[in-house]
Amino acid sequence: MQQYAGSDIKVPVIVTVYIDRSYDMEILPPLTSDLLKWKAKIKTGAGEPNKNKVATLSQADIEEIIDVKMPVMNTRNRDSIRRSIM
Repeated sequence: MQQYAGSDIKVPVIVTVYIDRSYDMEILPPLTSDLLKWKAKIKTGAGEPNKNKVATLSQADIEEIIDVKMPVMNTRNRDSIRRSIM
């Protein structure tokens, strides 16, 4: 796992293996849930969603996550990506 400021973050990887045993490996941006936990400096999410609030993120934190996720999203509209993250 790649380390972001000392915390473990899961990073998806696409590995394509060819018949001649050569391969291509594509490393994608981290999962959104892991990025949110990393920015909030928490290890796990809320046990009961919509009841227990465990952290608050600033708009600047959300903008950083948008910058990381933008290459793999199916839109280039920042507002759409913000709504999908939140």
